[in-house]
Amino acid sequence: PPDAACDAFPPDAATVAAALASCSILVGMHPDQATEWIVDYALEHRKPFAVVPCCVCPTAFPRRRTSAGGAVITHDDFVAYLTRKGEDGEIASARLGFEGKDVVVYSTYGRRGGREDSARSQR
Repeated sequence: PPDAACDAFPPDAATVAAALASCSILVGMHPDQATEWIVDYALEHRKPFAVVPCCVCPTAFPRRRTSAGGAVITHDDFVAYLTRKGEDGEIASARLGFEGKDVVVYSTYGRRGGREDSARSQR
């Protein structure tokens, strides 16, 4: 359960793994270096997610590439990079309408555009 992760600081890896396995959605609001990890974990475990990326951290992640092969440097590059991690229609983005970095990158799985819908339409 998620509350178990708060009992010990820092929580041990088994506690974190159990909390992640039991969650129904992953959410990150300006999660900095954890942004891509949230997306990757959600894709691997077929969980809905929403992240609002802020910092691109190009020095920390020099292997990220744009569709044209350049380095991911700008916020727009990063949003496009995260969106391309999914299959067609699996990951979307939208503006939230507040000041600052206001683009959410998300997948709903089981709703329009998620992997479950894609699998159903191919049957």
